[in-house]
Amino acid sequence: MATRLKRRPDIAGVQQDEIMDILLTNSWFQDLPHEIMQKMVSLAIPRRYADGEMVHAKFEDAACLHGVASGSVKISSLSGQGRELVFTFMGPGSWFGHIALLDGLSRTHDIRAHGETVLINISHADFNELLTESPILYKHFALLLCRLVRMTFSVLEDNALLSLQARFAKRLIALTNTYGAQHPSGTMINLHLSQEDLGMLVNTSRQSVNKKLMEWQRLGWISMHYGKILITNREALEQLYSED
Repeated sequence: MATRLKRRPDIAGVQQDEIMDILLTNSWFQDLPHEIMQKMVSLAIPRRYADGEMVHAKFEDAACLHGVASGSVKISSLSGQGRELVFTFMGPGSWFGHIALLDGLSRTHDIRAHGETVLINISHADFNELLTESPILYKHFALLLCRLVRMTFSVLEDNALLSLQARFAKRLIALTNTYGAQHPSGTMINLHLSQEDLGMLVNTSRQSVNKKLMEWQRLGWISMHYGKILITNREALEQLYSED
């Protein structure tokens, strides 16, 4: 039986109104009935995680539903030989952890903080009570799962059919769509991602990623700023995978 978390709203210095503003950047959360939004925020317990700290490991029992308030998390798995496969990164406004809570099975991936990160956590017990009180939430979580399935199918298809260059361009545009912030020269991907991170994201080496980034920067399609990527010519990147 899941343990109910003790209420500690000040543990990460995040206020409820701040949490609400962050979560409203996510279209899934925006579509929830207002009273359910407020209930979820009232149940959420902020917690700060250090860079690289494990949020939960693959095969662990589900204890919480998680939302990203600041920073980001890396979703990955390790092979028997210790090789890491990075599935995706999630930034502010994203929710994760619902699969194991809904089906009652263990966690599907390792989740680690990527940079200093604040998560809001809703305990398993509170999550179940919320579903009992508001059955309409099942529909909304079904839609969240559908998003995940569609993304998974897209990645599998891209890995089978697209060249490395096309896959990489498409993942950058996907990150821009989800975590893009307006910039005078284009759109900034609002995540700190190293070249090694990007390489794992498209299943290639850091050297291959560096080569492409340097090429696209020379062409004026991107610009790199302190660990973040600024997309300055979105159309050029989209062309790489639309014709591949």
